[in-house]
Amino acid sequence: IAGTPGISGVIVLDGQIKTLKEFFRATLVLTNVSPNFTLKSLSATIAIPDNGLSPVAPASGAITMDDLVSGAQGSGEFVIRGDLIGTHTVNVNFGGQVTGGGLNAPVPFSGTASTSLEVRGPPSLNVTVSHPDELTAEVPYTLNVNIQNTSTLDALYASLELDLAGVADLIDPATGLPLTVAIVASLGNILAGETVSQSYTVVPRITGRI
Repeated sequence: IAGTPGISGVIVLDGQIKTLKEFFRATLVLTNVSPNFTLKSLSATIAIPDNGLSPVAPASGAITMDDLVSGAQGSGEFVIRGDLIGTHTVNVNFGGQVTGGGLNAPVPFSGTASTSLEVRGPPSLNVTVSHPDELTAEVPYTLNVNIQNTSTLDALYASLELDLAGVADLIDPATGLPLTVAIVASLGNILAGETVSQSYTVVPRITGRI
């Protein structure tokens, strides 16, 4: 229809490259560039053409947006997860109604914005453990675990669980007593090239050389 407004739709990402199971935040930005018309009943649906990504929020993959008067800009947000290594295309289909500007009745419109996302494999980590060469039963010692991120990607939300295979006990730093359940240490984000360390107090059950 002659005279109906131009509608600019773009997808803004918080980062186009993530590792497996990390989350992308995709924001659809719509701009009403018309001087006369108003956009109403705005909605958008995210479309993922393959199984490499999963919509997380909203679970339905559909959102609604506020009306846009002349010259206004609005946005709506999706959260998706990377499930398969590779480059994936994401489309957001949007639509609504054009009103005002001398129109006798609302006129429906639709459009699409698209982008690509790259999901990479997990970053490579170099893990070393330091401890005494000889152990004596019931004599505590300190065990250190050093984790170096040797890749160019950050390792986000890293954690560490230590299994002593039943030959020693970990000591709870808060109580000084042996732990009765497995402990998982949160390491936070290990940035590319960064090394983090975690120390444990261990009481061996046997005497001998490690």
